[in-house]
Amino acid sequence: MSDFRETCASLWARASVRLRREAILADPLARRLFEACAAVDASAIRARPVAESRFVALDLETTGLHPYLGDEILSLSLIELQGLAFTGRHYTTLIDPGRPIPPEASAIHGIVTADVRHAPAIDAVLPEVIAFLGSGILIAHHANFDLRFLNKQLQRRAAITLKNPWIDTMLLHGAWRGGQKHHSLDEVAEKCGIPVGEDRHNARRDAELAGKIVRFLAPRLLTDTDEAVGRLIDCQFHHHEHTPTALGG
Repeated sequence: MSDFRETCASLWARASVRLRREAILADPLARRLFEACAAVDASAIRARPVAESRFVALDLETTGLHPYLGDEILSLSLIELQGLAFTGRHYTTLIDPGRPIPPEASAIHGIVTADVRHAPAIDAVLPEVIAFLGSGILIAHHANFDLRFLNKQLQRRAAITLKNPWIDTMLLHGAWRGGQKHHSLDEVAEKCGIPVGEDRHNARRDAELAGKIVRFLAPRLLTDTDEAVGRLIDCQFHHHEHTPTALGG
């Protein structure tokens, strides 16, 4: 029932944004966010070689699973990779959701209401998120989850959604190994031989893990990093017969 209600609420929110688009974009900050998102050229991004592509690994922690039923972002981390190498740049912040954090959510990620009491609101964070993201290719585990939360806020604030291509580490791993089982981030990392550590459900740690998974899988799905990154993006939707390559076995 909650999924049906979420779908209905999502459709209503989008319709409402379309009706209020002109009023929303009258605000200068909303206009700048809109223009930054609209400037992203997905076709040009996909055509670049992997070695020349910029990636941004993303993870969110939230109050729950349903952005259109009142759940909000609590924590966000973006980590930059250039040509699948970590650059050391990252953006990580707590976010005040404007509502109490349910105990069942705190039990998962450890963030309680007191932790975010003096954190910035999402409207203050969005410009920094979009500036950091730029025209990067998003990397996330269960990417649709993170995108729904971010796009809800961008629709509300700037009447637009992200245009960036994305890679879902769960789908990419499933394409490599065969089948699309719903493995957790830690399960996929372990199957790739990547240590997961003890700090579970931490946005920065989880974003870093997602980036490491793509670093591991890319050379096992492509012949070399001169291939267009669009091929890597498309791999997640097709089963790949695993064969050793020049980049990795």
